[in-house]
Amino acid sequence: METLDFDSPLEEQIETLNDEWFQYSLNNDQLNCQRVLDQIWDLIPEPKTKWKRSYNFITYYIKGYLRQGKPENALKWTKELFEYGLDRHDSGEREFLSGKVHYALGNTEQARNFFKVAHEK
Repeated sequence: METLDFDSPLEEQIETLNDEWFQYSLNNDQLNCQRVLDQIWDLIPEPKTKWKRSYNFITYYIKGYLRQGKPENALKWTKELFEYGLDRHDSGEREFLSGKVHYALGNTEQARNFFKVAHEK
């Protein structure tokens, strides 16, 4: 499926929030990162799978939850990751992030399997 860019007014809103998210991220302010990321996610029109940047925001969710020590919350997003950005060059990032989440959850065998696939790509 071809993914699309946002229109200009929406792109401006999302970019402003993304800049805000980035500043919070630099300061390791995970609660505000989460709050701003939720605002961005709510702005993305349905179906969210057709928008190019949706994939990036999903990776931000996963990385943020891992930083917060909440891999169980990240797990939901790793499943979503395989539904988004399907036209992207597949470098194994999906599998690597999934492996990190499963490792944090103590699912070492699943983590190993994801890391193996990521390495092979």
